[in-house]
Amino acid sequence: MPKIKLYVVVTLLFSFLAGVFLSTTQAQSESTQQTIIDENYLTMSYEFEEKAEEGQLLLKFKRRAEDKKVQQRLKIKLIDEKNKPIKYQESAVLKEDGGWLVEKEFSVEQEEQMAIKLAKSIKELHLYVQMDQKSVSEETDGKFDENILKQKTPYVLKLRDEKQTRNSLIKKAGTKEAQTTASSKGLIGPQKEQGTQSSDSANTPINSENRMVAPIYDTFVPTYTQDGTGGQYPTNAWSPTDQSTVMNHQGGYADSKQWDGNQGWDVANDNYTQSYIKYGDPNIPNLSLRKYAQATTQENEFKVKLNVKE
Repeated sequence: MPKIKLYVVVTLLFSFLAGVFLSTTQAQSESTQQTIIDENYLTMSYEFEEKAEEGQLLLKFKRRAEDKKVQQRLKIKLIDEKNKPIKYQESAVLKEDGGWLVEKEFSVEQEEQMAIKLAKSIKELHLYVQMDQKSVSEETDGKFDENILKQKTPYVLKLRDEKQTRNSLIKKAGTKEAQTTASSKGLIGPQKEQGTQSSDSANTPINSENRMVAPIYDTFVPTYTQDGTGGQYPTNAWSPTDQSTVMNHQGGYADSKQWDGNQGWDVANDNYTQSYIKYGDPNIPNLSLRKYAQATTQENEFKVKLNVKE
């Protein structure tokens, strides 16, 4: 079978997603899962449920050492917006130690979730995350590397304020269908309709060029490299494993205009952690999007996947 050189230029113009995404969110429960960390070695998320007299935070994590020759343990500390510590409930996996909730044992991998009751007055939390590591070949002399994570500042967990912001976005979006125009080409991210100065804008056809479109988030304009044959491909690209002629945009962070630098990963199995473009806070993005292509066993046939995470 002859090889066909394909450069897949993935430009995420998902104007319709904004309306669908926001209207879907409105129908969801008040307890909505938010991602804090989304890495191969560590994932962490939280859900907040507001009850009549108090709130409850459900914090989940799953970690796995990328090197099987080491063992790790996670340490978590929560304080409120007034720098007051939060009371923890110990479990079979976790214990309280000097204001931290610490795994009792080092291990190659661990998964746990914890429910934490919160006073009704708390609107946000600051979460500190550390990870200690030791070699499995070391003797039990107590030596280990403390806090191997690069993240030194706390993650901010929005509770009630986050809901108010989301409800405000829903109210602004309403049930209108978001639009895009030809001038939107090359912008990555959801778009929203913006009113024009025309007095009869309400009567303007939905596909009229007179309508103005503005991004909900900062636009993320990619750059391209010429391939020497008149074609072009994303300068910041990644290819599925063993598919070097298929090139997709890398993931990254829209606000800081930074690509993640990941040049390839195995798409044989579903993977929901790689190559997202994240909008909003990079640690707790409001929205994460990715669209990528992969070759199939059939010549000239490709599979395209679209993933959206709140």
